[in-house]
Amino acid sequence: MEVMLTLVSGILFACGVFCLLDGHFIKVVFGSIILSNAVNLLFFAMGRVDRDTPAFIGRGEVLQAANPLSSAAVLTSIVIGFSLTAFIIALMFRAHEQLSSLEVNEVVKEESK
Repeated sequence: MEVMLTLVSGILFACGVFCLLDGHFIKVVFGSIILSNAVNLLFFAMGRVDRDTPAFIGRGEVLQAANPLSSAAVLTSIVIGFSLTAFIIALMFRAHEQLSSLEVNEVVKEESK
């Protein structure tokens, strides 16, 4: 199960980087969302995903349970990814308001003037 989640996470990383390298702000936003989801999935896969063990272990039982630290990291990563997405969307709207364009190259040209 962990191998499949890791492969899916790698594919999401590749798609996210491909979208980030495009010259349009909308694709940059989608790329950052895909990258944050890939990080969440990778954190989740690091916590030993296993269907045979219960989520809650009774007192005195010793089992190979999932690591709760990775779940906490996923929750933190979700919050950080959402705030980053909101910030990028705010920048996109501001750039469109001032430049009437969503092309990244035009923003760089305007900044260098």
